[in-house]
Amino acid sequence: MIRQGKDHQQEALHQAELNSFDDLDEARRSFEQILDQHAPEFALRHLHVLTSSCRRRKQLEIQLLQSLEDSDEALEELIHLWIHEGAPEDANIILDMQEECSPGLVKEEALLKKMIRKHPSWCEPSLRLATLLFYKGRTEESFELAHRARELKPWHFEVYPLLIMLNLRGPNPSFQSAIGWARMGLPKLHGRRRHEWVMRAVEQAETQFETAKAISEQIMLRPQSELTAETFTWQ
Repeated sequence: MIRQGKDHQQEALHQAELNSFDDLDEARRSFEQILDQHAPEFALRHLHVLTSSCRRRKQLEIQLLQSLEDSDEALEELIHLWIHEGAPEDANIILDMQEECSPGLVKEEALLKKMIRKHPSWCEPSLRLATLLFYKGRTEESFELAHRARELKPWHFEVYPLLIMLNLRGPNPSFQSAIGWARMGLPKLHGRRRHEWVMRAVEQAETQFETAKAISEQIMLRPQSELTAETFTWQ
């Protein structure tokens, strides 16, 4: 009986911990929205308030990137991880978009724009909207969003095929620029270029992670009364 009681207690504590992670993630999203409303440049500088669950996702992302040196098996896992970086309901909307679409993609465009406003530092909606606009022939808007996605997550391997197409079929075609983006894309397995790409991607992800941790620690050390948008000036 005592053992069962301890097991139930541990299970309850574990569930409470998971719930607290969800609450912290929601608080993080709300806090980012406040920062982004007051200082949009924060979104492009990757300023995140890291919770324990967010740290785990970042660590998993780095591990999956490292595994790409010897295998492509992690590609789908990374895409799944990136889709779920935002709010769960928004991730489900993106997944639903992969199954069916509205006439003219009008509904999808509106939903993705709403996600970008809601979570400016989340890469996936920007990339998805850039792709959608490309196929609708709005290449200038697509180009801007594709570059935004690349700045948010430069190791996102789905950005570069889109940039190649934009440079080949945009209003000012440039074969040379397309070749440049092709060289930055994910190379084939088992070669020097693949090794260099993985090393660069891991370094970029680790640098962004360390920056986010440092900012998060600074924020947590501040008294609650000082937590305003003006507090966080980052050079």
